[in-house]
Amino acid sequence: MIKKNIPSFITCLNLICGLLAILSNDLRIGMLLIVLGGVFDVLDGLVARMLNLTSDLGKELDSLADIVTFGVAPAVLYYRIFSFDGSIFAFIAPIFIVVGGAWRLARFNVTISNSKYFEGMAIPATGLFIAGLVLASYYDQQIIQFIKGNIWYSNLIALTLALLNISKIKMFSFKQLKNNNLVQVYFAIITVLAIILFYYIPYTAIPVLLSAYVLIALIDHFILKSELR
Repeated sequence: MIKKNIPSFITCLNLICGLLAILSNDLRIGMLLIVLGGVFDVLDGLVARMLNLTSDLGKELDSLADIVTFGVAPAVLYYRIFSFDGSIFAFIAPIFIVVGGAWRLARFNVTISNSKYFEGMAIPATGLFIAGLVLASYYDQQIIQFIKGNIWYSNLIALTLALLNISKIKMFSFKQLKNNNLVQVYFAIITVLAIILFYYIPYTAIPVLLSAYVLIALIDHFILKSELR
């Protein structure tokens, strides 16, 4: 009985991280909790496959945890960074983030697919992108002040994230590394770029790296038109 529920227990740790990120008054702690939730999100899937314990219940629980940790929690942090003295327009960005993430998860849950690529940007990437912005808000004020300078910039970023979530653009994943040479090239590019970014601009590396990942996926989808299977 205990073994059967190990993956679900790890998923609940992900959910708890999201809840604590929302409740935390410290943006840096909230950011770290979202990242930790991402670690648990990866672990629950790995453990479930290793123990051959995948189930519909686990899938639903994982989605519920993800919408909290990578949807609601990042939306709250995003609002706290880019809030504009209670302006009604400041609520637009968090709404985009949560709705886009929920739509992505709902579609995933009702879609039967054996493909190893992501259809649309996975919601954990949204959470990590915003966590990266939180980190940048402490150590790279120039970039954050540029976004804060116009509320429509912050809303545009949130809208872009939501559209990427609900899109049907094929985005490569680690599951394809073994059998897809093109994906191996993509990840080699991402790896080299990650080393450079974390060496030269460590505090803004995460959002820049995820932007590069999306850019490569867009080039693959619209220009190269490869089949990421």
